[in-house]
Amino acid sequence: MSQPWIKFYPRDWRGDQALRVVSLAARGLWIEMLSIMHEGQPYGHLTIGGQPCTDDNLARLVGASVEEVQALLVELRTAGVLRQTRGGVIYSKRLTADFKRSKEGRKAKMEALEKKRENHRPSRVPSSPPSTQKPEARGRVEGINPSTPTEGRGEIVDWEEVRRRLDAEITEREASAPVQGEKREAQA
Repeated sequence: MSQPWIKFYPRDWRGDQALRVVSLAARGLWIEMLSIMHEGQPYGHLTIGGQPCTDDNLARLVGASVEEVQALLVELRTAGVLRQTRGGVIYSKRLTADFKRSKEGRKAKMEALEKKRENHRPSRVPSSPPSTQKPEARGRVEGINPSTPTEGRGEIVDWEEVRRRLDAEITEREASAPVQGEKREAQA
């Protein structure tokens, strides 16, 4: 299943010299093709239901005549905008590269989380449930537990240190909790 969105960088689109030399109609066809390739199997390939998209099918999908689509495909091919596999399937170099980087990044992140989970040593101090309250608003902070409002005054509290410790504790708890995406990955 593909993402519901596609990475689109206007600066890259406008800065692509091969794309800039083709007609406006050819650029319009190319963005339509990118949308179809985003849903293609394999990702980034101009396929419909896993089968290569024919000129006739493409013409119907974009609402143009077959002759017009064929002429625009020649223009895109001549300018070097589109690529084709050995089997003749049109694909986007950018979409396939982005998809590959995304998969590698996801894999690296999952490995890092697994490594962190393996190296995690349980704390000797019993943990308390996370609080949405600010540390300053709590009654007990880092050893200060005044029973009356006047007790504990005069002691200097490093609130930044308290905040850092709480953030570290929350991060540690989040890392030890099961990740929702892992369950989906395991089922797939």
